[in-house]
Amino acid sequence: MTTLLALPVPSLTSEPLERGLSLDMLAQSGADNLLPLVAFGIATVLLGGLAVLIAARHRRGR
Repeated sequence: MTTLLALPVPSLTSEPLERGLSLDMLAQSGADNLLPLVAFGIATVLLGGLAVLIAARHRRGR
């Protein structure tokens, strides 16, 4: 989706540069908003793996 925002938009007005800059800023903010999501996903996978290991060890101990 970020690549779609970064594509140049043809415009009939005399301000294509401003529009391109705003699109670049939108793409940059989208990439910045992805970082917490990726970090949350990695933390979730790690915590899930830890929970599985603890459950397996607890089950084996019985």
